[in-house]
Amino acid sequence: MVAETVAFWSGHANSSAMCLRMKEIKQAPDIIVHACTGAEFQEVYDFMERFEKIIGIQIIMCNRIEKQPQYQFDNFFNKPWAVGCNLQGSIHGMPHMNRPCWHHRNVKEPCYKKYGWNAKEQYIGFTIDELHRSVPMVKAHPNTRFPLVEWGWHAKISIEYLRKRGIPHFIYDLGFDRLGCWFCPRQRESALKVIWKNYPHLWEKLLDYERRSPSGYKPKSVSYLADLDEQWGMPDVR
Repeated sequence: MVAETVAFWSGHANSSAMCLRMKEIKQAPDIIVHACTGAEFQEVYDFMERFEKIIGIQIIMCNRIEKQPQYQFDNFFNKPWAVGCNLQGSIHGMPHMNRPCWHHRNVKEPCYKKYGWNAKEQYIGFTIDELHRSVPMVKAHPNTRFPLVEWGWHAKISIEYLRKRGIPHFIYDLGFDRLGCWFCPRQRESALKVIWKNYPHLWEKLLDYERRSPSGYKPKSVSYLADLDEQWGMPDVR
């Protein structure tokens, strides 16, 4: 049975505030869907656990990577290139292109297709600052709405709204202005510095990814993270 209204929830501040506010103004979706990436920070999973207890709306965990392990990122990263490719014999490593997002295409989009594309309305947590991202999505799927855009909300409003409702998203206090997969090569340098300062085990894994990836961490930059690590490790930079 297809739900009439579906909200997609990342576990981050914007989509969480969207779902909670929609319930508050009695426009709650029939279901909430989370596309599991297995790549969130632990604080996000802790927040999601608290959020599930208060929202009072059915949450569906769409977990493609559990059923199809080839879409787990480490499995992709370590998989050798196929016969006939000019990189034959080497591992995939980090995606050779930042756009389109590998995880979005392989893990999130199948969940959107399954639950949202045939719904009467699907809700996405883009803010007013992401209006440019909403236009192509509406053209492709006219049933899509962006409540935060309709309300004129910025990300800071979402974070403060959650705090005022007694469910603060503490990870933003570390300095992140937006979230995604912890290893995302598209994240800003400011986000990488938050990881460097607060998650040394993840930072070491990022450096390992860069060392082992044929294309480095970012396309055409084989020492991007190593250079940052050296720069941030200098006493006058800390």
